Amino acid sequence: MRKLLEGLWIMERPHGCNTYLVGSRPDFVLVDAGTRADPARMESQMLESGFLARDIRRIVITHAHGDHLEGAPEMVRRSGARILCSREEVPYVQDGRKMPTSSLFLRFIDGACRLLCIRRILCGVDEALEDGQLLEGTNLRVVSCPGHTPGSISLYDADRRILFCGDAMFNVNPLTGKAGLQVSIPAFTTDRAMALESVRMLSRLSVDILLPGHGEPILEHGGERIRELLSQQDQPRRAARRTCSEHRHVDA
Repeated sequence: MRKLLEGLWIMERPHGCNTYLVGSRPDFVLVDAGTRADPARMESQMLESGFLARDIRRIVITHAHGDHLEGAPEMVRRSGARILCSREEVPYVQDGRKMPTSSLFLRFIDGACRLLCIRRILCGVDEALEDGQLLEGTNLRVVSCPGHTPGSISLYDADRRILFCGDAMFNVNPLTGKAGLQVSIPAFTTDRAMALESVRMLSRLSVDILLPGHGEPILEHGGERIRELLSQQDQPRRAARRTCSEHRHVDA
């Protein structure tokens, strides 16, 4: 695993999402759990760095997509950690409730899995998190950012200006491999408009270090990068408004 700064590491070569280790032994927080293929690799990397899996006390699941969730049961078995997620996401994490979505891609994947009898890996939740809640013994505050999924969350350390944004923002397009910060990918998103509003809300936080669920961490000027992203998102809307205004002027 790679050290990003004091008390913060990212696991290398993930099969699923980025997973981050925060804090110090023996009270680490793991942010997301990857796929079922990731726990063995994570434990091996921790051992190489002089840590044990059982040093992880809590695993925070930012949302219930398989690439963030499916490694959780095995990571719990290896570490004994408790599982935390937002209250809104509990039905999807531990009960397997079908997630509502406007994405045709996600509907297709869900239908194919049901047709092939592929069962999702679920995980019991030990604590349901609320918006604004401070994780005990840490500087990490829960920030609700729905849209990618109904109960997606970020974690924010105001003192160090660090934002773990889950999949509210990607720093790579997983479909094309193209690097660059972008709002939650439409193909994987429950509600695109809500996802964009959540990014607007996150842009109001003071952020230096931006840690997405996919793509390279952004280790400086994270807040500026978010605002630049929103400016790019707004350009087509502003251009459309100008065009409409010009047409009305001509008609008049």
